[in-house]
Amino acid sequence: MTKSKSARYPRRRAWSAFGGLALFVGPTLAADVPELPLLGLWGGAVDAVFVDPAQPDIAYIGSGRRLVILDVADPAQIRELGALDLKSHVNDVQVRDGYAYVACEYGPNAFCTVDVSDLRQPQLVWRFQLMQDWNANEVDLYGQIAYVRNGTDLATFNVADPRHAQPLDIVVQSFTGECEIVGDLLYMITNEPRVRIYDLTKPLLPYFLDDARLHLVGKVALPGNDNEWWGFDVEGRYAYAGTKCCCCKNTGAFAVVDISNPRAPVVVGTNRDFYMIRDLAVAGAFAYVADYTWAPYPDPWANAKGLVVLDVGTDPTHPTPVGRYKPHGDVRGVEVFGSRAYLMDDGEGLIILDVSQPAHPVRLGNYHSPAQVRKMDKVGDRLYVTDQWNGFAILDVSNPRRPTPVGVWQVPQNGVHMQHFGIEVCDRLAYFSAGYSGLQIVDVHEPARPKLAGAFPFPPGFSAVAMKVNGPIAHVGVQPIGGGGIFVNFDVSDPNNIVDIGFVHVGPPATIELAPNGIVHLAEGSYRSGFLVGAVDTLDPYHPFVIRESMPRACDVAYRDGRLYIAVDTTAGGLHVWDVRDPAKPVDLGRFDVWGGLGVALDRGLAYLTAQPPDGYTVFALAVVDPQSPRLAARARIPYATYILADGGHAYVTADQEGLAILSLFPRGDLNCDGQVDRADVDPFVLALTDPARYHSTFPDCDINNADVNGDGRVDNFDIDAFVKLLRNR
Repeated sequence: MTKSKSARYPRRRAWSAFGGLALFVGPTLAADVPELPLLGLWGGAVDAVFVDPAQPDIAYIGSGRRLVILDVADPAQIRELGALDLKSHVNDVQVRDGYAYVACEYGPNAFCTVDVSDLRQPQLVWRFQLMQDWNANEVDLYGQIAYVRNGTDLATFNVADPRHAQPLDIVVQSFTGECEIVGDLLYMITNEPRVRIYDLTKPLLPYFLDDARLHLVGKVALPGNDNEWWGFDVEGRYAYAGTKCCCCKNTGAFAVVDISNPRAPVVVGTNRDFYMIRDLAVAGAFAYVADYTWAPYPDPWANAKGLVVLDVGTDPTHPTPVGRYKPHGDVRGVEVFGSRAYLMDDGEGLIILDVSQPAHPVRLGNYHSPAQVRKMDKVGDRLYVTDQWNGFAILDVSNPRRPTPVGVWQVPQNGVHMQHFGIEVCDRLAYFSAGYSGLQIVDVHEPARPKLAGAFPFPPGFSAVAMKVNGPIAHVGVQPIGGGGIFVNFDVSDPNNIVDIGFVHVGPPATIELAPNGIVHLAEGSYRSGFLVGAVDTLDPYHPFVIRESMPRACDVAYRDGRLYIAVDTTAGGLHVWDVRDPAKPVDLGRFDVWGGLGVALDRGLAYLTAQPPDGYTVFALAVVDPQSPRLAARARIPYATYILADGGHAYVTADQEGLAILSLFPRGDLNCDGQVDRADVDPFVLALTDPARYHSTFPDCDINNADVNGDGRVDNFDIDAFVKLLRNR
């Protein structure tokens, strides 16, 4: 059917702004609300990996919001050489001639260039953001032009000078697939679904024809009618495509397209024996397919195949499985460089496989960077961080600027090992809500070699979520797949003989907080979704009973001195403060309104709240000395911030796919740590500059890095002007 004129020649977009727009550096914080300094980052989904054939021992990866440079010469001992925080999730990276070209999600660095000539100190040298919600998914290089894909458009940039790249134009619009440039041809999956082939040697069309200004060489329809084609690669005379179905399961399709005549490409083979293809890579006669789970439940994980190796060389019309590797988590991507496959796994981070014998992939090692991190506990300099797929990691955070994993506990891969959530560590035992695997007690006396001390398996369909230990009793929140929840008391005095001694039905418990006289307070909900606030009497642990269940929708709660601080997940939510000295009749004392409260923690006179308001600020430090009028003292931007733990002068924030962020608890310029910046900070500031040792002894609970007011990573005389300016703006 011929398109109408309006469809063939879409309304003119304001591309002149694209060509001449000044670099966007993001909104600045209001002068009267200081920023909580970001100190360190760890973990996060690995969505990008690149290995330069000229430097096969160096891998460039996107780990959450960081560009990380790894020494992979010995995959069993991968070393991090350098890293750079790009402020938003890294989706793709290409490296050429000492520069990395990086595509990121929403933020000021949506497309940027990084000088990686010094592997230990990568430097951001140029960045671009068209608009606040511009999301770069992929970058491909062709000569001096970079082709950058977002969700619906393909933009071009002149990168002849990587330090002064120039935006050029939009060349394709309104498509959702992937691209591949081979020779002078651009291969693209579009949402019809089709494979389209364009000639890059010809000048742009003066108008959009079928949503493109490129010269079309040929096209072919892909099998099926699903438009979610994700994986794509070109090798020799064939292009290979994979699909996930967003409305069904066990319908992932792999297609082989003969492109030997680009003007008349032909689909010659298919394989539909996949759950949901997320990515693929082809090397020689073999295709490596990432079969993705998508949903964090036992059945999808069991049905998805992980990494599947297909023989596409013997008979391209019948791509045949010849090998498989199933990692601990959920495979989101794969790249092949030489005889190694780099697998991107939600549970284990970057996994390196030897595929010199494709039918028998052999694991060589991994760089641990889990996605979908959940809750935490901290003992001394050890931070215990759970993640949905893997189990929990033990981090050394003695240097908050460089959190280092010293051990990992992996729940045995039994098909029901996901949905890990709560953790509490007491006397070198980690009490762990291991999701569908139930309650586990892990000996962490030797962090590098954690071992199972005891376990209480759950029936199928029941998941352990919230966790709190009170002497010999472990309080556990249990969520059935079908809905509802159960509060269960376990006798854990003997880890080898864990006994369930009492329970009561409640809303699904996501957080459990202890109060005096056997009272516990519950946030009833699920991950990032609040339900009710509950109170349970556990004075007799064999017969717990519900005292109260009431609104608002609580994602998280924290208790101190008769008050309950509630993170409320509504558009008119934020932080609510209740007087719960009578748990049956709470009194609403006050609130701080912000969109979508998710996590809450307390430290001294401040409450730390994570939320998801539209303006992007997600972490709020609130002075709650007067609970009737909580006052905003500082804030920070951490995308997808969810749960927060405040301890030892730092805040630890889990941010789902983005991993873990570590913040200083006090804003820059707050040198006496009272939650505000004013003239009372002048003398401590001078002391921090002139006598750091005396500052540490005088203010032992404060972070001297708060004196780094200009944010250059050093405390020195260059901070004086910035500090004076900060005081003048108060």
